[in-house]
Amino acid sequence: MSQNVSLQLLHLAQRVRAHVARAPDPALQALSPAAPLRALVAERARVGGLGAVFALGDGLDALTFSPTLYLLESAASVAQLAHRWSALERAWGVRHQTRFAPDGAGALQLAAQPYAGALAPASQTVMITGVLAALLRRMGHGELVVAARAARGPWRELACDAHWLGPASLAEPPVALRLAWSRRTAPAPSARQTLHPPSAADDPVATTLAAIVREPHAPWTSQGLAHATRQSVRTLQRRLAAHGTTASALARRVRMRDATVAIAGSLRPLTEIAHAYGFSDAAHLAREFRAASGMPPSAYRAVARTR
Repeated sequence: MSQNVSLQLLHLAQRVRAHVARAPDPALQALSPAAPLRALVAERARVGGLGAVFALGDGLDALTFSPTLYLLESAASVAQLAHRWSALERAWGVRHQTRFAPDGAGALQLAAQPYAGALAPASQTVMITGVLAALLRRMGHGELVVAARAARGPWRELACDAHWLGPASLAEPPVALRLAWSRRTAPAPSARQTLHPPSAADDPVATTLAAIVREPHAPWTSQGLAHATRQSVRTLQRRLAAHGTTASALARRVRMRDATVAIAGSLRPLTEIAHAYGFSDAAHLAREFRAASGMPPSAYRAVARTR
C-alpha cells in the first residue's frame, strides 16, 4: 500500500486524537468506535467514495509498530485472526461487534452486529474489511475478492486484491461482506515490530531509534543519544522536533514495543517485565500499556492466547 495512503490514515488518526483517550497506537485510533472518528470516516466516504475508505483500511498494515496489529499479524490462521479481532473488540468495549463466519475453505464472511444499541455505519464496516483484506494478503492469501450482499439480492463484487471495483456508495447497507481467496502465496515478511518506516540513512528518527535498539535497556538521555549519534544535544532536539518527536518519546516507543512482545508471548509476571524493560514498576507499565493499547496487560495477554 502506498506511503500516501499511510500518511492519510495517520492524519485521520491525528485528527481524532483530541476526542479519544490518549492512544499512541494508530491502529487502535483508526479502528476506534468513537463518534468523531466515525464522522471523519463518513466524510472521507462522502468525498472520495467507499473506495477511498477501503484503501485507508487496506493501508493500515503499512504503519509502524502497533500493539493491535502485532496480535492480528501474528495469527497463525484465518480462524485465529477472526477470533482475535472479536476478542479485541470485546476488550475495548466497542459499541458494535464484528461477527465472522467461515464460508467454505477459501472465504470468510463478516457482518457488523449491534451491541449496546449501536451499529457501525457502512463506511466503518468497509474500512474494517480493508484492514482484514490487507492482513489476509500478508498471511499469503492471493487473488482476494471482496463482495457485499444487501438484504435482497446476490453477492456483488466490490474489490479485487487492493483495487476497488464497486460503486462510490451502496444503495443499501450490506447485510454481510465476504472475503474470498483462490490462490496461496508465500506470506509477506512481518512488519509488526517495525518502529519507523524505511527511510534515508540520515533520517534523525531512524538514526536515533537505531542507537536505542542497539542498547534498549540503557538509561538513555538526550545527552547520551546525542553522543551516540555524533551530534550536539541541541541539534538532536531540533531535528527530532521537526519530526514531531523527542528522544525520550523514542526511548519509550522501544521499551513499549519490547514489553508488548514479552506480554503477548510469555507468562512472565508484569513486575519482571517492567523491570526488564525500563519501567519503574508494574503499575507504571500497566498505565503506559493501557494508554498504548486501550486495554490492561492482562486483557491483552488473554487476546494473545486466543486460538
